[in-house]
Amino acid sequence: MSGIRISGQDVADTDGRELPTVPCHPLRGDAPAMLFERLAAVGERGGFTVGLHPMQDSRANGDTAFGHRRIRVRDNLAPAQQVKTLAHELGHAYLHADGATDRALAELEAESVAFIVMSTLGIDSDEYSFGYVATWVGGDADAAESSLRASGSRITRAAAIVLDGLADSVDAGEE
Repeated sequence: MSGIRISGQDVADTDGRELPTVPCHPLRGDAPAMLFERLAAVGERGGFTVGLHPMQDSRANGDTAFGHRRIRVRDNLAPAQQVKTLAHELGHAYLHADGATDRALAELEAESVAFIVMSTLGIDSDEYSFGYVATWVGGDADAAESSLRASGSRITRAAAIVLDGLADSVDAGEE
């Protein structure tokens, strides 16, 4: 579906019932050298333009616009959060192009991809990812577990695409 935009946006930018408050702490500090650029190359090989933007039109940390084949990440985030956000948006890019996924499930899946990618790279994103997922499932642990079980194969396949793309960028000398 052209023009569908799924983003890793702030819950405050959405409509509907009030969700429970769950701690969701942005990552701080630096990221490994060239990691953002290597992740951006994964998105670019998937047909997206990827870049840092001021995102003055949104409170989100990042977004994916399928109609424009574009991924944006907020430029004023800490480098570690920028990398995590890009991994989240790549999750959307590789999972949600058809626009058929329920928004809460799409956010759970994309953040799970980001969590796996970050964990594999040795970057702890627990304090952000767990709170983010809990918020999107309304704080319902049973719903989160059920959704993760149902989407587990999709999530791991998308994470593998991202991680394989990172390995390819190292093999191709894109460091």
